[in-house]
Amino acid sequence: MMKRILALLLAVVMCAGLAITASADYIDDNGNIRPGDRPSVNPNPPDPGPVTPPTPTTYKVNTPADVEGGKITVSPTSAAKGSTVTITVTPDEGYEVEGVTVTDANGNAVTVTGSGSSYSFTMPGCSVTVGATFKKVDDKPDPPTPPVWDNPFSDVRESDWFYDAVKYVNQNGLMVGDKNGRFNPRSNLTRAEFAQILYKKEGSPSVTWTAKFPDVKESDWFAKQIIWAANEGILAGYANGKAGPNDHITREQLVSLLWRYEGKPAPTMTTLNFPDANKVSKYAKEAMLWAVENEILKGDANGRLNPQNKTMRSEAAQMLMNYFSKK
Repeated sequence: MMKRILALLLAVVMCAGLAITASADYIDDNGNIRPGDRPSVNPNPPDPGPVTPPTPTTYKVNTPADVEGGKITVSPTSAAKGSTVTITVTPDEGYEVEGVTVTDANGNAVTVTGSGSSYSFTMPGCSVTVGATFKKVDDKPDPPTPPVWDNPFSDVRESDWFYDAVKYVNQNGLMVGDKNGRFNPRSNLTRAEFAQILYKKEGSPSVTWTAKFPDVKESDWFAKQIIWAANEGILAGYANGKAGPNDHITREQLVSLLWRYEGKPAPTMTTLNFPDANKVSKYAKEAMLWAVENEILKGDANGRLNPQNKTMRSEAAQMLMNYFSKK
């Protein structure tokens, strides 16, 4: 009896095993029931190794071997389509860049951007040629042609030694004549009149009134000019605190004001080789050295500087031309 029971159980187990094997379905990753066993997945797939991208095609960037007036360099010298190429142009001394061009292998112009010495362009799908032109730079531009001067002064003749100087200061708006059409070349110039000349040269700037000098009132015609010159450090006044606007300006005073107007440049000369050099005031010594050195002031027919002499309007015109015509 026991043997029959064991045989029956074995048969049931075997049948059950066959049924399980026959109905071994599985659910895939999308939730669907699939027949058969789930496919096995290798948890350690083989390493395919590094993938080497294809090398892009590059094209040559050509530059001329010799260019008159400068040099051209490019970076890189070969480039792939769509990459940026930098152009550096270096002018020789006395030259400047006039233009930069890039032309492709078919003769078509390639757009170039930049200015000065640095430019760039986008590489097309072919070789290119880079070019540049340079032009000479003049050391000094030609001076403007002065307008024809119609002499308005009845007391200035072409034969006068001061004719060119009067013409210059009048043409340049530095000095004018009186209401009667006279320049008065032999009249003496005042300190206020010279301050007026420099003030006009600077474009007659606005001035805030300040009572700096006891002999200058706000109602005076020269008030703005004197205060401006004092504020700019051009006119310092006398030791007694006065400006002396109506005093005739001496030759050394005029030179000193002009020297301060220039910014007090240091002269290279140390000695005034004139027989009356000992008459130059101590305060004016450096200014006189500067003026002689720059040929603003010259000696008279006897080789004297005459530093204490009053300055005639014709002499002032000459010194102003000597100074301003070189700027």
